[in-house]
Amino acid sequence: MAKKDEDKELVASFSSSTVSDVQYDIIKELQILTDGIEKSLDETDTDGVRDKLPYLRHLINDLEEVLSGDFENLRYRRFITKKTL
Repeated sequence: MAKKDEDKELVASFSSSTVSDVQYDIIKELQILTDGIEKSLDETDTDGVRDKLPYLRHLINDLEEVLSGDFENLRYRRFITKKTL
């Protein structure tokens, strides 16, 4: 009897939910994130983060080069979430 109650609860949960399925490009997301970090740094950057950004951009460009051609499909990921209303 408890199994039927669990099944009903599961069905009710799925009937009032939405699934969000978003595909994103890892390289573009890294570039956007790096741009955001650079913009948020002020002139009093005492940790040297600004000096490390060119190297980070270089690594992103290398990754972009590696994930091109036959491997371009590896750049894209899907982020799936379930939201209960």
